[in-house]
Amino acid sequence: MRLRVENEAAEKALILWLNSTLGLLTSLAHRVPTRGAWIQFKKPTIQNMPVLDVLALSANQLRTIASAYDKIAGRELSTIVNMAIDPTRIAIDDLFCQVLDIPSVEGLRAELAEEPIIKLRYCQEQREVTPEPDDQMQFELI
Repeated sequence: MRLRVENEAAEKALILWLNSTLGLLTSLAHRVPTRGAWIQFKKPTIQNMPVLDVLALSANQLRTIASAYDKIAGRELSTIVNMAIDPTRIAIDDLFCQVLDIPSVEGLRAELAEEPIIKLRYCQEQREVTPEPDDQMQFELI
């Protein structure tokens, strides 16, 4: 992914946004379901996926996020399954909550971490009783 204009601070903000809980939630909402525990992201879907308009942020907000990026970039992100307790992802979420002046997403992060698509957990008994819908049907259900 890249921005249409050269702006390193905005690029850093977008990278952090896509790794935040709100960014992940948006990405998961625009996934293309496949069979089993796999998902895909098709290029046209990614191109039309809504993201934080980093170019609309104030210079101060961009500076704050870019500075945080420089501190966070060297840290390891845990797997998405462990997102609820991942200190790096928590730091990213807290940063956006502070900069955007929005409520904490701690509860949302914990709930998202429990979602079957994140946990790769599927009810075996249900799959034996009900056949998996084809990809088109899954898409219509979302």
